[in-house]
Amino acid sequence: MKKRIIILLLLLLITPVKAKEVIKKYKYYEIAKEYGPYSITQTEDFPMIDYNDFIYTDYIESENIPKNEEGRQIEIINYYKYKRTKNINYIKVQSTSIDFNISNIKIEYDGEPIGYTYEANNGSLTKLKKRGYLIFKFDEEIDQNKLKLTIESDTSAAVNIITGDCSSEQTKKTVAFGGTLEWIGTDATYYVYSDWVEDIYPYELDISRSRTVISKGIIKKYRYRDKMYKIYREYKNYSPDYMLEAKQPYVIKDENLFIEETIKSEKPKLDEKIDNHQTKEKTLNNKLKDTENNSINQKDNEIIEVPNTGINMQIKKVK
Repeated sequence: MKKRIIILLLLLLITPVKAKEVIKKYKYYEIAKEYGPYSITQTEDFPMIDYNDFIYTDYIESENIPKNEEGRQIEIINYYKYKRTKNINYIKVQSTSIDFNISNIKIEYDGEPIGYTYEANNGSLTKLKKRGYLIFKFDEEIDQNKLKLTIESDTSAAVNIITGDCSSEQTKKTVAFGGTLEWIGTDATYYVYSDWVEDIYPYELDISRSRTVISKGIIKKYRYRDKMYKIYREYKNYSPDYMLEAKQPYVIKDENLFIEETIKSEKPKLDEKIDNHQTKEKTLNNKLKDTENNSINQKDNEIIEVPNTGINMQIKKVK
């Protein structure tokens, strides 16, 4: 009985105990980007440039040669500079000396009939009295140089052809005709001109043979536009928790940001302890019985083999 108690105490003493373990958990992060606006250069807030993502500015015109900056596109433009007769919105036909009959009136613009309204003073569309006139009004201002007027009559007469806009008369021409009158807008005694015009297209009429246009020839100008790149900044986007190892997308460890945790072994519950002790005791009893049976007829002081418990021991037989 004493042997059982001794061995049971030894088994209880040599029960392994797990040591405490300290582990480190780190913050991990990814390199993220925050984009700003498109810009020609980077800024203090967004110091990096994505050269693969860009747009162009609007064109800027210049009379001088622009500086050849990186990414800048420069174009040379030829402008035709000229003055031409101002646009008109009416034409006036006035009898100068006699009454005359009108059999037909036709007004064309750029080769096509044009709509109009009219008013008559001392006359009508079929007869115009001395010093009487007809005014043909157009819905919008038109280029006089593309205008053509045809009047048919059975009488030889003379008329004044006057054009103008809402503010003033612009041209005048006295025309004598017998039977048919054909007048075109480029035929006038004097003209009122527009301001200087700069256009990439020349005026359609042959300016060398007409006083309707005053030309200064070709003026060379420049226009340019710049590239604007997407600017951005990079920053560390950290994982929300401390981690033992990297997990996508947080794959870079920050060695300076960590916490330490102590892991303790779990203590067995009371029922589990009782079961474990009962199992150990049962096993021990069985082994002791086997030992007693094997020790019969052995001599005094004979060494008894004790089941392996993790500690090398020898126990002498007690009488």
